[in-house]
Amino acid sequence: MSQIFKIDRFLGVNLNDTSMQIGEASNIVNFRITDDYKLKKREGYKQYLPTGTGGKIKSMWYGKINDEYHHIFVRDGKVYKYANPLIELGTIPDNESIEIYDFQGILYFLTNGYYKKWLGTGNIVDVEPYIPLIKVATRPDGKGTDYENLNLLTGKKRQKFRSNGTSKIYTLVEQNITSVDIVKHLGVILTPTTDYTVNLTNGTITTTVQYPEQIDDDIEVFWTKGTGNTTDVTNQKYSIAYGGGNDNRILLYGNGNTIIYSGLADGVSSAEYFPANNYMNIGTKQDDVIWLTKQYNTLLIFTDSNAWYSSLEFNTDTGLIDFPTYPLNSKIGTLCKGQLLQNNPFTLYKGGIYEWVSTTVRDEKNAILKSMRIQKELDNIDLKTCLTYDYEDKGEFWICYSNNVWVYNYRLDVFYKYKLADIPTCFLTIDKVLYFGTSTGKIMQFQNKVTLENGTINYDARTDAGQTINSIAELGFMNFDNEYLRKFIQYAFISIYPDSRSSLKLYWQTDKKSTEIPLKPTIDFNFFNFNDIDFSDFTFLCNYNPTPTKVKLKAKKFSYIKLILENNELNDTVTVVSITLPVIKGGYVK
Repeated sequence: MSQIFKIDRFLGVNLNDTSMQIGEASNIVNFRITDDYKLKKREGYKQYLPTGTGGKIKSMWYGKINDEYHHIFVRDGKVYKYANPLIELGTIPDNESIEIYDFQGILYFLTNGYYKKWLGTGNIVDVEPYIPLIKVATRPDGKGTDYENLNLLTGKKRQKFRSNGTSKIYTLVEQNITSVDIVKHLGVILTPTTDYTVNLTNGTITTTVQYPEQIDDDIEVFWTKGTGNTTDVTNQKYSIAYGGGNDNRILLYGNGNTIIYSGLADGVSSAEYFPANNYMNIGTKQDDVIWLTKQYNTLLIFTDSNAWYSSLEFNTDTGLIDFPTYPLNSKIGTLCKGQLLQNNPFTLYKGGIYEWVSTTVRDEKNAILKSMRIQKELDNIDLKTCLTYDYEDKGEFWICYSNNVWVYNYRLDVFYKYKLADIPTCFLTIDKVLYFGTSTGKIMQFQNKVTLENGTINYDARTDAGQTINSIAELGFMNFDNEYLRKFIQYAFISIYPDSRSSLKLYWQTDKKSTEIPLKPTIDFNFFNFNDIDFSDFTFLCNYNPTPTKVKLKAKKFSYIKLILENNELNDTVTVVSITLPVIKGGYVK
């Protein structure tokens, strides 16, 4: 009794041997699944930027500042703009975490104890914090209207007074101040001693001239007390722009359970003004906020032990905003920064990879475990140290641990694994091309196809910066619906796409025995190309269309069989279209 089995849909990795279906694999390394479910050796990358003094790439950013696109990165304690040659923009502490974000046309750099900015030209500079206007319409005795809160970034403040025509003494909201920095009358800067004197202890200004009564503020005083609480800002690690329906606030997080958010500097959105009262405490002090993301107009908050949500609320009575928080899940959070994939959050937690799916109840979400097929491998790594990235143009969710990358193709709902020659430290997509920084200070650029340069084929897309990409796919054990019968397979028919360099080695393993050397023939489909000729490889198998090759298996008297596909040739690629197995079924197994 003969039966034909065909595998023409490859379904990625499934490490659960007892629940595999035809087309799934127990191991896939450096193969990916194409949009039409074919098995293709992954693309390689080339060195885009050589190493510096050996330090790793800490952070990368790409976007428009000052009407020009820039590729910015941090390495060896310096900020660079990518160009030929490189442009150094200044120094920054070589801390482990360096956050780069843009807001209101300015690029900011946040790292432990330091906060700098870049305007698109010149060098990076220290952020000059906004000086908050504490009170307005203040009478000389100090009674007035509260306006803005203290700025965590500075000890400087200002206050506006309205002269009453009888008093020369103007009382500030603080005593025991450090200094009075500027005094203005109707916008004109006054001269100390000549125009006014100061009592630092009492916090008062005494003018030498008695100004007439005003209906508008005419005196403005700038003073300093203390230095603020700068570390409450600079000790945060991550940022996100959010404001409900309008992203006009910067939220900083990553240091404990506190989230701080920027305010409006005299009515204008600013990342240089963090009011002292603009904070959220999430859960308990034992919780660490790991990741924030936006879903529609809702802010989702993930700690290392639970999940919350919030949204911006505006108090029409006070004119103030608030971010009230509500519990979302008390048992599942995230251990590293997640990704928003097709508008659903994905997080990594103790049980694996979770997708947060909306229910029919408003603001309610279910955490769905997505990683059962690869859970055995995830259980052996420290998820806290993983780096995640959404390679949106390919529909791939990357989970990077050292130089191993587990890929979840969320368009196809399949998993596979990459093993890179370098260890990524950060990822970035520019014009649909994926870049990554490395632990040795290089920047790599993935290549999508072989190119022709000056009459010579460039094989950057076939190697990892010149190193061979070793690809293997171990398909799952198959019993062809009858585990109790012995089977015989004399031949397999394998179809691959022809390419300039394309080959495939095939092994098999049964419950009885396995092959230790690849079956003959090794499948080769190569276009004729004078730029890359090995005359010993000449063949008449030249075709632009997938063509099946008959391979002699000689697998006998087995109950289960699996096929192992391999390509470890330099500058090679391969795309497996289908595998056809004529199976002869015999008697019962013994």
